[in-house]
Amino acid sequence: MNDIFKNDAFKDIDPTFLKKVEDTIASTQGKSDLEVIGTLMALSNEANERGIQMTNEQQKILIQHLRNSLPMEKRQKFDFIISMMSN
Repeated sequence: MNDIFKNDAFKDIDPTFLKKVEDTIASTQGKSDLEVIGTLMALSNEANERGIQMTNEQQKILIQHLRNSLPMEKRQKFDFIISMMSN
C-alpha cells in the first residue's frame, strides 16, 4: 500500500477502501484534469455511501498526493480547479 496511507491520519479507515483509493489514484495517470477531479468526486461519493467520513487532513493529503502524481504542466490547472471547488 502507498506510503501516504501509512500516515496516522488514515489509521481508522477501512483498509479495503484505502486499497480502492490507491488503485483509483493509480488509474488517473494520463487522464485530463477534469477526469481526475471527477475521479476524486466519485471516491468522495463512495466514501459517503459507505459511511466513511474523510477528515480535512485526509482530504488534503489525498489531494496533495494526487497533485504530485500529475505532470508539472497540469498542476497549475489542477490547483486552480481545486481552489474553485473549495470556494
